[in-house]
Amino acid sequence: MPFEKSDGKPHPCSTATAVWIATALLHADNKNEEAFRQSQIFRKVKELQLMKVSDSTIRTHISSHCVANRKAQPDTHRKLFAVRNGWFRLYRPGDPYDMTRGRGRIAPLPRETPEKHRWFLNWYEDDYVKRRAPAPTKSESPNIPFAKIGEGGVIKVPEEVLSRLQLGNGDYIAFIQPPSGDVSIRKAKVRLEL
Repeated sequence: MPFEKSDGKPHPCSTATAVWIATALLHADNKNEEAFRQSQIFRKVKELQLMKVSDSTIRTHISSHCVANRKAQPDTHRKLFAVRNGWFRLYRPGDPYDMTRGRGRIAPLPRETPEKHRWFLNWYEDDYVKRRAPAPTKSESPNIPFAKIGEGGVIKVPEEVLSRLQLGNGDYIAFIQPPSGDVSIRKAKVRLEL
């Protein structure tokens, strides 16, 4: 369903914007829930009727195109964060993200957002972003891979990390430290000048 911009002409809402709005609505209505299943977000997007696209397009945006901690293929949005397989929440600045999404938007622009949902942009900045995610309990902690530092600072990177970052022999890694202070690793492209 199109919405009117200030020029008075109907404009469709993008799928990424609809996914962000639907997830924001779920967060606002369920303050005690940290994340939502893909199916919950999908149902909310369909209920909102902000655009006409195929169901597979919506599902792909939820599971891939909008997800900060997944490789960009090709969209670079950082609107969602995958908490665990099939569970997502809105992205917060400071969350780790795939380096291919470094310039991706974390929220829609006001002009891209239907007027009745624009209040979510302020809610996101003033409420959601300032509310930190609770630490996972032991029963819901993800399987976090660990590596022991050996003699001379040598680290054997776990196979699952190598696979996730698509690293192989001879590849370089970069240590990224955002303002939050956390350090993450990313695959790096190094250009040697001779």
